[in-house]
This record gives sequence, C-alpha cells and structure tokens, in this order.
Amino acid sequence: MANTVNQANTRTASARATAKKRRNQLPFAILLLIGIIIFGFVLNGIGVKLPIYWIFGISFGIVLQKS
Repeated sequence: MANTVNQANTRTASARATAKKRRNQLPFAILLLIGIIIFGFVLNGIGVKLPIYWIFGISFGIVLQKS
C-alpha cells in the first residue's frame, strides 16, 4: 500500500518538474505593434488611403484568427 502511494507522489512530482515554462509574449507583441505603426507611416508616404487599408486588413486578420 505504501509503495503505490510513493509511486503516485513520484509521478506527480516528475510531471511538475518537466512542465515547460511559458514564455512571455508581451515583448514580442509590443515590438510587432511598433513595427505595424512604423509601416503605417511608411504607407502614408506612398498613399493616403493605404494605411487605412492596412489597419482594416490587420484588424480583419485578427478577427478571423480568433473566431
């Protein structure tokens, strides 16, 4: 009886030890947002409507991904 309890504790402890640590995605999201904003300004230099199309395209892509 004590052997099965010890094995159960060993399994849960090893499962916790091998779990992957989640990476923080916030720095990547901030860099991506800055890149999108900079590219929007570049598009504004080419044409006035292009940043609007860019924003709608990014927004539509996010909505499609989340649905």
